[in-house]
Amino acid sequence: MSLSADLIRRIIAVCEPYMETEDARRNRFTLAFGTDAPFRKLINWGGNTQDFLLHLIRLLDQVHRHNGVHRFRTLLESLRRDCGEERQREIDALLPLIDALPNPGAPTLFLSYARADDEKFVRLLYDDLTAQGFRVWFDREHMPNRGLGFSDEIALAIEQAERLLLICGPAAYQSEYVRAEWRHALLHCKPIVPIVRLGEFPPPIPQ
Repeated sequence: MSLSADLIRRIIAVCEPYMETEDARRNRFTLAFGTDAPFRKLINWGGNTQDFLLHLIRLLDQVHRHNGVHRFRTLLESLRRDCGEERQREIDALLPLIDALPNPGAPTLFLSYARADDEKFVRLLYDDLTAQGFRVWFDREHMPNRGLGFSDEIALAIEQAERLLLICGPAAYQSEYVRAEWRHALLHCKPIVPIVRLGEFPPPIPQ
């Protein structure tokens, strides 16, 4: 975790009064991040307040920044709107420390492909990209036992990535989960780079 023990303690002290119950936690999260934040699905809302906040802090520490803003800043700014002057001063003192935190090492490229016809190529592509210093999400490395479905972990990885590389082969054009991946990328305004590897077909995404 990139946070010091003192910073964790101070964040908990600021947030604790507003997250004593599960309903309060859900409401506060919605006020800060909305209802469609991908990492919402990864939250365990139960437990005592301090344990919950430690869980939430660990999660937010790993989530990619949105428009360059750390998720802790988003949470604390939401709290700041609803608290008194003393608590506002505590939050104001925390914000520069939050802004100075390192950006989580989220992958910047997501590789979308169909294993049936492109896996060997994608492995070589992954090796070449990582050798060039790119951060790449490749299911064989990050989810070696993934099924064929579109999971919460995949959705989160797409939303954390800067762009999606769509490896187009015959099986990819027929794959429901490949279609779900590039549609999810479009939904979250992620640039898509189609790579037509097999066949002579136009990319399967809209213009």
